[in-house]
Amino acid sequence: EVRDLTRAFNRMQDRLTRFVGDRTRMLAALGHDLRSPLTALRVRAEMVDDEETRDSLVASVQEMQGMVDATLTFARGLTGSERPETIKLHDFLSALRADIPGGFDLGAGPDTKARLRPNAIRR
Repeated sequence: EVRDLTRAFNRMQDRLTRFVGDRTRMLAALGHDLRSPLTALRVRAEMVDDEETRDSLVASVQEMQGMVDATLTFARGLTGSERPETIKLHDFLSALRADIPGGFDLGAGPDTKARLRPNAIRR
C-alpha cells in the first residue's frame, strides 16, 4: 500500500510540475507577444495632438508595459515583485477613477497615506 501511495504521489507531483511548466511557458509567450503591439501603441499615442489625451494614453501604455514586464519576470522565475510605496490614497484613487468608465464617487475624505504596491492594486 505504501508503494502504491508513493507511486500515486509521484505521478501527481509530475502532473503538477508539467502544469506549472506549461503555464509558465504560456505566460512567457503571451508577455513576449504583447511587447510589439504595445510599442506600436506607444508610438501612435505620442502623435496625439491633445496633450491631456496623449499623456493619458502614454501612461496607460506604460502601465500595460509594466504588467507585461512583471509577467515575463514571473515567467522567468525571478523575484521581481513590485516594492511597496507610501502614497497619498486620495490621489491614487482619483487617478484610478479617471481611468474607469463611469468612475466612482470618491467623496471628500482625509488625505490618508497608505503603503501599497500601486500597480498590483490597479490590476
